Amino acid sequence: MCAEAGPTPGAVAALVERYRVAVFPLPPGGRRPAGPGWHGRCLHDAARVRESWPPGHNIGVGCRASDVVGLDLDGPEGIASFAALCAVGGHPVPATLTVRTPGGRHLYFRAPAGRIIGSTSGGRAGLGPGIDTRGPGRRTGGYLIGPGSVVNGLRYTVVRDAPVLDLPGWLTDRLSTPAHRRSPMPAAGGHRPSVHPRPGRDREDVMTPSVARLFFGRWPIPVELTGAELRPYGSDGDMQLSGWVPTARDGEVPAAPDRCLVRAEMSGHPPFAVAQVDVDVTNYGEAHTFVSVTWEAGEELPPAAEGDTGDATVRRLRREAADRRPTEVLARRLVHWAAALARGQYVAAEVVAEAGGALTRRHLDALARHPAAPEGAPGPGAELLRAVLAADGVLATTAGETRRTLAGSGGTAAALGVLGLATLPGTLPDRDAADVVVYATAGPLGGLFRAAAALADGAPGAGERLQDLADALPARVPGPAR
Repeated sequence: MCAEAGPTPGAVAALVERYRVAVFPLPPGGRRPAGPGWHGRCLHDAARVRESWPPGHNIGVGCRASDVVGLDLDGPEGIASFAALCAVGGHPVPATLTVRTPGGRHLYFRAPAGRIIGSTSGGRAGLGPGIDTRGPGRRTGGYLIGPGSVVNGLRYTVVRDAPVLDLPGWLTDRLSTPAHRRSPMPAAGGHRPSVHPRPGRDREDVMTPSVARLFFGRWPIPVELTGAELRPYGSDGDMQLSGWVPTARDGEVPAAPDRCLVRAEMSGHPPFAVAQVDVDVTNYGEAHTFVSVTWEAGEELPPAAEGDTGDATVRRLRREAADRRPTEVLARRLVHWAAALARGQYVAAEVVAEAGGALTRRHLDALARHPAAPEGAPGPGAELLRAVLAADGVLATTAGETRRTLAGSGGTAAALGVLGLATLPGTLPDRDAADVVVYATAGPLGGLFRAAAALADGAPGAGERLQDLADALPARVPGPAR
């Protein structure tokens, strides 16, 4: 298997020198900083970058340290929205540094003096659907994933190699507020703000601390938090619920990397659920453990009943979340998840299947036809075919279960081909418990999944093919029903 290499120290130094930006390392293949204090680790000296950059690490471009505003055009919708915005106002599309991302475009601009431009998500920038911002903000600012970075085998690539232009006045007026005081972020070696509030310390930017109980899918024991805080987090429009528990003993916090928060209770807030969250557990000595749960704002769902933490509840919440998301968002996520699953990285097959199933349902609804699952079809694999069609053409299962249903067929790959099915990863893992997605090759996502498998095999041009298919998907699949 051929892995896509991350940026070299020399390439990162050239980026800093050419575009006058300040950068900090992101984990190899990652999109989020490895820990707190990234603002204080930004480097703007190309020579220092060349000497100290860890090879293969992705690139974070600090907006405040770089004095940069980034427009994040999310998929075809965001690209079209921005083109329409420029056309309506009689403005040309700015010929500034532009980076192709796995889900759209990043446009870089130099931040205007004396104005404050923050970060937004979910189209809340006021520029149109699919347009978000990353800016210097008032204190710490946001960041962009820099060109050359690789996430799930998909590279961020410069598509317009141009100087970083000043933010046009008409965009400045729409995005900014006057700055009474704007102090630059310290470079490496300066103060590093702490992300984790310590017990007994007040924070001016959080709500009143309280108590919370968290119920995770397939985990019957609630996680009790004291000093719990619910607040916006980071520059990507996330929310975070965090607090303290006694030093974690075995079994106190679920350890699976894929988590569904089926019910969250917090004093002063109605209960809610989130189908997909990130959980971070940090130990502080022997007395305290800090637990933070992070998710995208707007992903909150009605909660499950207390104690209802089984498989059926997890599947229901994930399907409900997928059905609510815009097609562009589902397509972008599916590209990342499918590429990661194909490469053997941990991604729950059911997460891929729920996103793929939602997109397939919309496609079939638009065509006003759904294939019927064959009843009593003879031969090995009929059971598997019925299950795939019943799951809207994308089924989450395991390698062992797939082999079991095809036993006696004379070969798994050949049997799948006869049935018009294929798997992701493209070759069934040896481990029976390994997650697998079985999909209908003639469905609207067949080409996308095949491209993800080809990317994992190191096929030339597979990454570009996968991104092109994702870009084209929203035109074939309507948005969610309202």
